[in-house]
Amino acid sequence: LTAVAGVGSESDTEEDAITKSHDTIAPSHHHHHHRQAEKLLQLKDQQIAKLIKKLTAVFECNNQFAVEHEKLQKEYQQAVQSLRTLEAIQAKSCDSCAGFEAERSLLTKENADLRNDVKMMKILVYRLNVQIERYQDTIREGRTDIPRLDFVDSTYGGAKDNLNWGPVNSHTLGPLLNAYEETIAEKTALVQRYESELASFTGKLKKVLEENEALQKMAEEVRAGQSGWASEKARLQAQVDVLRSKAEVQGKRADLAKEKLVEVLKCYEQKVQAQNLDIERLQEAYSRAKGELTSLRNLNQNPEVVANSLKECQKYLRQRTADLEQLRQDHRQQQGIFERQKEINEILMGKNTTLKQTLERTRQSKEILKQRLKTMISWGKGSEQRKDQLADCWRNIRALQDQLQQRDRQLQAQQQRFQAEQEQLQRRLRQREDTLRKILADKAQFQRHS
Repeated sequence: LTAVAGVGSESDTEEDAITKSHDTIAPSHHHHHHRQAEKLLQLKDQQIAKLIKKLTAVFECNNQFAVEHEKLQKEYQQAVQSLRTLEAIQAKSCDSCAGFEAERSLLTKENADLRNDVKMMKILVYRLNVQIERYQDTIREGRTDIPRLDFVDSTYGGAKDNLNWGPVNSHTLGPLLNAYEETIAEKTALVQRYESELASFTGKLKKVLEENEALQKMAEEVRAGQSGWASEKARLQAQVDVLRSKAEVQGKRADLAKEKLVEVLKCYEQKVQAQNLDIERLQEAYSRAKGELTSLRNLNQNPEVVANSLKECQKYLRQRTADLEQLRQDHRQQQGIFERQKEINEILMGKNTTLKQTLERTRQSKEILKQRLKTMISWGKGSEQRKDQLADCWRNIRALQDQLQQRDRQLQAQQQRFQAEQEQLQRRLRQREDTLRKILADKAQFQRHS
């Protein structure tokens, strides 16, 4: 109904708007009145079609709601009927439950009584079984004085035992009390036997405690020695780490020195090649000058040409002497570099000797450690853990020795290479000095001849 009212209100508002628009348009546009009327009719038809669609949708929804309402009403009635039947069943069941509860309480009481009776019967059967076993034992041993069982008064000691228990039922409780007395006697015998065993056990326990105290003292001594050994191991490990770091530093320094030496050798080779080229040029110039001198000696007809060539030779000689002085300066520089490399080599040799001394000290400390380890092994031969620790220590020491030996071999190889390169450089320098001396001697002879 609200949807229909909404649709009706929408149609009224649209009609009012159309009428207002028509009223506003009609006075101003009379010649278009027919067209506007057709448009208005079309708009009305469209609005009517929309309203019909909305009304059909509203009716369909209303029908669906009615069907669902009927279903819910039927379900509600069924639920009310089932609730009434359940209430009636509950009332009947409550009455039956009360009767069942009363019966259950009676049955629980009877069950408790029966349980007590069963317990008593079990105890009596157990005692009778014990007595039967004793009779069987006496029969096996061949005794003849077997006590007779009197079902009216079944007791072991007769009236004497029953008198001790006071006014009790001799038919039911007498045998049970006699069995209790026998079990008590057995328990006392067991207690006495356990006391004797406990006394012997206490004696053995004292001996074991004394041995334990002695072993505890020995263990404390071993722990004290082990703590000293652990501190010694830590100190040696620290020394090993320090020596390892020093060896690494020395190795790095040796590598740097090697790189520097390689660079110096490359510079030497370059300068030697340059000097060889200069010497070859000087030799060529010397051979040319010598040839010119011989030609001048043979050709004495033209003294002016000889004088000019002599001046050129003197000029060339001055240039060569300047080159020779430059070569000498280069030689001095190379000699200074060689001296510095020699000093570096001496420093490295000194460090190598210090490393050897530290290695010797570590070897001595290793020998001391070996002796201590031998004593520790003699104290605790049965400890596998200490053996593993000692094996690890030995492996670490051997690895350190191998590293130090490898470093020594590397240093020795570097020293040998350095000495060989040094000797090679010295030979080259001597050869160069010899060639320079020869050139100077030839120049001096040339000047004397000129």
